[in-house]
Amino acid sequence: KVVTIQRTQEQYVLFQRGTPQPEFNFGNLKGAFITVPIERAAVLSNAYFNYFELLGERRSIVVTTKHDYLNEPCLLKMVGEDGMLDGATNRDLVSNNVFVKNKVNVIFRWSGSRDDELNTHNPAMPPAVRVDTGAETTAAGMMEWIKYVSLFFNREREASRMVTEMKSRYDCIVAYVRPQPRVRVLYSSFSYSSTSSQVRCSFSISAWHKRMIEDVGGEVIGAYPNYLSSGPCNMTAFREQADTADVWLYKSNNFQEGRYGSKIGREIVRA
Repeated sequence: KVVTIQRTQEQYVLFQRGTPQPEFNFGNLKGAFITVPIERAAVLSNAYFNYFELLGERRSIVVTTKHDYLNEPCLLKMVGEDGMLDGATNRDLVSNNVFVKNKVNVIFRWSGSRDDELNTHNPAMPPAVRVDTGAETTAAGMMEWIKYVSLFFNREREASRMVTEMKSRYDCIVAYVRPQPRVRVLYSSFSYSSTSSQVRCSFSISAWHKRMIEDVGGEVIGAYPNYLSSGPCNMTAFREQADTADVWLYKSNNFQEGRYGSKIGREIVRA
């Protein structure tokens, strides 16, 4: 199976375990040979977890990103109770190679923050492959990437069936919801800058999240007037902007009082 990521010109040749490595010329493309089906994976972006869950391959994940980023209960159980899930964030991947230690077959990359560290000349490092969901602008495009992940487990038939079903459900939801009254959506979250001791708010939204909201007739209202992403959040302006919305989609997992100390936490909750 020859797999090409068109946008980044990366190419992987997947060949069956127990068979000879085929002859293949990658030319000018960045390439790697990978035996399949893989058994032990590192999955370094929470955007990819659902693909493994849906394919029935949760237990193949042996290394993941920072455990604070996990919000799937079964993966949290694997960390907290089973001790089956190691983490890569904040590790020195040279002196403490978490991938080698856990006998990882394939690394499914981060979304970019530490990818350069995976481009190592260490011959023991397993191949690192890209899941290019960031290039997608539609929900249908995001769904298709489960087919890509399925190639590494020889699960193409199951993945194709799931994508067909998901697209059918999505189209049904859009057809039902779009004629309903328009919903104004505040898409935002808070974070804390320890260097400046400031609470900041973010209104950034991925292209495909925005497209999904618009598909069903929603409207993303955006940031408050004179918003500055690098400065402290204007809580008064934030509340005034929030008052014009019908629903708030909070895009992080830190929405609880006390996350940044009681005073700041209460201010966030009041907002």
